[in-house]
Amino acid sequence: MARTAKKIRPKPLVLIMIEGLGVAPTGEANALSSAMPYFNHLVGHYPTGVLLATGPELGLPLETPGNSAIAHAIIGSGRAFPNAQFSLDQKIIDQSFFDSKQIKALKKLIQDKKTIHLIGLLSTSEKEASLEQVKDLIDWLVKEGATEIKLHGILDGREAEIKAGQKIIEELILFLKHYPVCEIVSLIGRLYALDDRANYKRTIKAFNLFTQGQGNVVSSLKNAFSEVYDKKIFDEEFPPTIISHNQEKVFSMSDNDLVIFWNYNKENIRQLVEQFLEQKPNLKLVSLTDYGYDERILALDNPNFSSVSLGKILSDNNLRQLRISDSAGFPNVTTMLDCFSSPFYEGLDKKLISSLPGDSFTDSILENIKAIKQASLEALEHLSYDFIAITLSQIDIVAHHNDRSDFSKVIAAIDEAVKSIVEAIENTKGLAVIVGTHGFAEKIIDPVDNVNILSHSDNPVPIYIIGHDFRGFNLGWPEALGRDLSSLKPLGNLTDVAPTILSLLHLPIPPDMTGHNLIN
Repeated sequence: MARTAKKIRPKPLVLIMIEGLGVAPTGEANALSSAMPYFNHLVGHYPTGVLLATGPELGLPLETPGNSAIAHAIIGSGRAFPNAQFSLDQKIIDQSFFDSKQIKALKKLIQDKKTIHLIGLLSTSEKEASLEQVKDLIDWLVKEGATEIKLHGILDGREAEIKAGQKIIEELILFLKHYPVCEIVSLIGRLYALDDRANYKRTIKAFNLFTQGQGNVVSSLKNAFSEVYDKKIFDEEFPPTIISHNQEKVFSMSDNDLVIFWNYNKENIRQLVEQFLEQKPNLKLVSLTDYGYDERILALDNPNFSSVSLGKILSDNNLRQLRISDSAGFPNVTTMLDCFSSPFYEGLDKKLISSLPGDSFTDSILENIKAIKQASLEALEHLSYDFIAITLSQIDIVAHHNDRSDFSKVIAAIDEAVKSIVEAIENTKGLAVIVGTHGFAEKIIDPVDNVNILSHSDNPVPIYIIGHDFRGFNLGWPEALGRDLSSLKPLGNLTDVAPTILSLLHLPIPPDMTGHNLIN
């Protein structure tokens, strides 16, 4: 029987976000089901449900998996992600995009600049960039009189099939036959060009390729792929490569050149863009959407997104906050959770766990989990915070790394760490809300081809509400048959997390939050 929660504000309320934690039936493809005994224990003992982590309600196209950055933005804002792709597509269709004052400024730059460099992601997944949009951009540039366009392609292999890049390039070649002033001059994998985890050595390799033509030289695009794929290296790790028909490096950037970044999602391209800002301050930079660099980059479109966030509301109500993660998850638990910004909120502290060394990749991941657990337990011991947000990115990282040998160790370590943190929360009479950000580890094997899946799933994610006063509650939520969360229909989606947290803290939910309180 459902009971009514006590109307006392819990202290602290701890939000634990776990990247790559989705819901699917038990089986060989589900790496989570047998390795997380504590999470399995929570089902039936505390309010537990599942939430949609993708779909139009969250601003994402159907059957498009979510990702960590977008999920944090949705969780922190309590509303759908501002879909720059949809916004741009509509404006391109009705031609309003080409009539803006930003486009007029770009026309002037085209007249003044010699060479235009286009840089962005080429992917069948359109979460970060659109192939059709870059085609529209090339068409418009040529009509406006551009005489030399050099295209630098970033290959995916993470959110798309690992060898999709070759097919995309073949499609582009056919398209560019109608635009002889545009040529594909370089290729590189997203591992380098779209690193967002402070691996600056990788970012610099991409920067040097784009600006100085530093990389492997091949005579044709066909050779570029055959030489790399034959070595069992695929799109994500595609090395810096220059395409030169006469085997000479034929490009470099001068201060009179114009650079246009066509990714509409700014998060993963941020490190690369910052290299351009720091190392090439005289270059004129243009982005398809607003990357948040004010006048330093001409942004051609700016999807409207309210700045109201969970963090701001807590600060406005004089509640002290702490954010904890290692370097992999830190941008998400800070910038993305605060609606794409890095504000200074009164009473907000941040704890960055530096990546720790280990004898192996897995050992390093395990050390990071231990360090996050320790930092969380220390914060709980002092009881000085009203709200703590913790991001655990390690399941997602090892799934992308494609090394299943020690996968179970990492999952078990997450299970144990969360158990320790939650037990400490219960001892303080606090409250924990645990939520997955997107699916992945619950679907790591393709049942048809029996091969590893290297991209996120579109499965729902679990949500747990745990605290001493919630033990035995069901809140009217459907109960999982045999503790199998895959038997449940979603209660809602990720937009509902922030309103639910505000309700648990007995704070009003602002109109800007379109999500719903799940504990009514």
